[in-house]
Amino acid sequence: MEELVDVLAVVLSLGMPIIIVVAGLVYSYRRAQLRQQLLLKLVESGQPIPAELLQPTNPTPRSPLRAAIVWAAVGLGLVVFGAMNGQRPILAAGFIPLLVGLGLLLVHWIEGRRVTPRRDSGTPEHLP
Repeated sequence: MEELVDVLAVVLSLGMPIIIVVAGLVYSYRRAQLRQQLLLKLVESGQPIPAELLQPTNPTPRSPLRAAIVWAAVGLGLVVFGAMNGQRPILAAGFIPLLVGLGLLLVHWIEGRRVTPRRDSGTPEHLP
């Protein structure tokens, strides 16, 4: 029984990310398929096609600051875990995502200094 639990733990821990990715891909495919069917029905019936249906359905872009914080937090977590348990390989591996996150934070900070808000409209204006 203990062997079964061990095998299930390994299979589920490695299989869940794959299952989640496949589920996301199936959802995206099904959504695109339904959208195409709706467009086809509108064209066949001669009804006008709303402009919203012709726009690309790209998801909202994620903030680079969010990515930087996530990378740094994962790296910091690994560093702390490795230091508390005396696991030098984990501690060393934790520095990779930590430094990637810090690098992304640095890029965000540098790019943020080049963009200043306009006084009249509140939209960013790039400095030369």
